[in-house]
Amino acid sequence: MEESVEAYIGSLFPNIKKWKYINHKKGEYPFQSAVDLWKQGLLVSFDGTKYRLHGGEKADILWVNVLTAP
Repeated sequence: MEESVEAYIGSLFPNIKKWKYINHKKGEYPFQSAVDLWKQGLLVSFDGTKYRLHGGEKADILWVNVLTAP
């Protein structure tokens, strides 16, 4: 969840135009999708193998996706 919080905080600094280590379109915030989810009351977490989408007052798990080897 830390990354989701950092993505939201980063959105508060619109004058930053270049983000290190991230390829993105010029003038666009590379983590906007995480911010959009945050504004809808949702939060993404990742433990190294599973992505989870949390929501609600108790951050219930609403969705899970397990990474599989290619």
